[in-house]
Amino acid sequence: MKLPEDKQQRLKIFIMIGLAVILVLLGIVQGIINPLRNSAKNKRATMEESRNGLERARKEIRAAAQSLDRRMETLVTIQSISDTHILHPILGNYLLEATSIIEAHAAALAVPIEPVREVAISDIPRDAKSKEDRLLKAYTVRVNMNSSYHDACRLIREIERGNPYICVTSLMIRPRPGIDVETHSISIEVQWPVWADPEFPSEIREQLKEQTSKQERKIE
Repeated sequence: MKLPEDKQQRLKIFIMIGLAVILVLLGIVQGIINPLRNSAKNKRATMEESRNGLERARKEIRAAAQSLDRRMETLVTIQSISDTHILHPILGNYLLEATSIIEAHAAALAVPIEPVREVAISDIPRDAKSKEDRLLKAYTVRVNMNSSYHDACRLIREIERGNPYICVTSLMIRPRPGIDVETHSISIEVQWPVWADPEFPSEIREQLKEQTSKQERKIE
């Protein structure tokens, strides 16, 4: 294209060309560069949000796993204590198991005893700060014997050593003058913890099975 001879006209043309170039560049910036820049910004924000979400999920998974492990440990502990230290009814009767335990200890020490007698099942006083009922109650039996004080103490120690949850709550000694100065008429009361709800051990076993199944699925 031939430029006009007039300098003023040529200057106008150059100005118009410059403006056209600027408009084209602005169009490129607005139509291509800015959308790309906004897209990159949005992608970075999305990636950051995803990263934060994954981090939260990871923490939640860890917390859930720790909570599951703690629950599992608690259930195992309760199950172990229930099996080894809590007195359970046999056909709805606590006296059968209590008698079996005491007679076994007495036989091991060769201390003769009279038949074990049931005293009562009583509530354990609730903590003043707690509004919930106790999970356990106290089951008490009475054991009478004609023996020396030494043998009675041996039997008490043996019973309590066999189960740290058992407590001898009463000891009565009456002399037998004119009969045998070496032996006395002795009565002791032995107390076990029993579940307030006899079905509670079954519930623990079911929960333990459920938690074990969850852990196995987690490993898979």
